[in-house]
Amino acid sequence: HVIPNNVISQLKELFKANYITYWIDEDGIYSGDAFVKVIAENIKSSTLLLFVSSEHSNKSKWTCKEIALADRCGKTVIPLRIDNSPYNDSLDFLLSDVDYTDYPNNPSMAMSKLLFAIQNVLKKEDPERYEWKNQLTVVCREIEEENEKLTDAENKVFEYEKTIESYRNLIDKYEVRIAGLKQQELDLKRSLGLI
Repeated sequence: HVIPNNVISQLKELFKANYITYWIDEDGIYSGDAFVKVIAENIKSSTLLLFVSSEHSNKSKWTCKEIALADRCGKTVIPLRIDNSPYNDSLDFLLSDVDYTDYPNNPSMAMSKLLFAIQNVLKKEDPERYEWKNQLTVVCREIEEENEKLTDAENKVFEYEKTIESYRNLIDKYEVRIAGLKQQELDLKRSLGLI
């Protein structure tokens, strides 16, 4: 389940930040045959399967089936252990020679290690596409940085415009005041017969 700030939401953010496409049945909208078909299609069309290992997932018969299908289809399975639950016997057999990423002991290190593992699989599967994605990541980050600079510049211009407008108002005020004083000067000079 995707709960704000839980491991799954952190994974989604990690994938989004690194332009990694993924599929997850977030809403549980599929049922019966549609559920099985959708899962099978997504596993078969994917490059890898990320197994989020938890007490719950290790008890799930569906998890075993998903990992078995991924293994049979030659997909890389990357386990991410989010608690200290052991694999069930079937998963232990299927994943006996697969290194896992351990989340509970060091979450940020686990995310970095997981990203590295995923990127290595993607690079190996399709080097050219991986390189394009890397370039896309760089360009998108540069766009974000330039957008931040643009926003900062626009904010400064707005502040300067407010300051300029404030000075214009002061100029208008001084001009009106000076005009009034000059009129008083003329009136006084006339009264004194100086003009």
